[in-house]
Amino acid sequence: MGPSVVRKARISAPDGVHLRSAAALASAVKQWNAEVTLRKGEQKANAANVLEILTLVALEGDELLVEATGPDAEFAAEAVVRLIENGFELPSEENLGNQASQ
Repeated sequence: MGPSVVRKARISAPDGVHLRSAAALASAVKQWNAEVTLRKGEQKANAANVLEILTLVALEGDELLVEATGPDAEFAAEAVVRLIENGFELPSEENLGNQASQ
C-alpha cells in the first residue's frame, strides 16, 4: 500500500465543513494515488466521499487528523492540510497536477 502519513489540521472556514467544501476536498483527494481518511475524535471518514466527510460535522476550530496511505501519501496529506487550513480554497487544477508530479 505504500507509506503512511498522519497530519493535524484545524478547520479555518467560518462555516466549517459544508457541502461545497466537502465536494472540493473529495475532488482534490481523488486526483492523488493515496487513500486519505479524516478523523475527528472517534469518527472517521473517507476523504474521497462527500457524504462521509459531512458526517464529521466539522466546525470552525475543530481539529482533524489527516491519515494518508499510498505512493502519494506525503503529498496528499500535506495538500489536504493546506486545503483545510486555507478555508477550502482550491488552487487551480493545473497547479495541483504539477505539484503531484514533483
